[in-house]
Amino acid sequence: MSAGTTTITVTNDDSVTHTFTLDDGSVSQPVPAGQTVTVTIDVSKTIGWHCSIHPTMKGTLTVA
Repeated sequence: MSAGTTTITVTNDDSVTHTFTLDDGSVSQPVPAGQTVTVTIDVSKTIGWHCSIHPTMKGTLTVA
């Protein structure tokens, strides 16, 4: 991991697959139903994320 990055855990408690996709395209990770994945992200900026399968599922990762 380099300076300005961190590892986060994404858990899918749903019964269908989703993705954890950063709006800038730098990360796009499938998250199968009932599973957990770990992704490394750039924490030098606030960025949006979404599910590429279900685009209404979205949020923002805020750097504090």
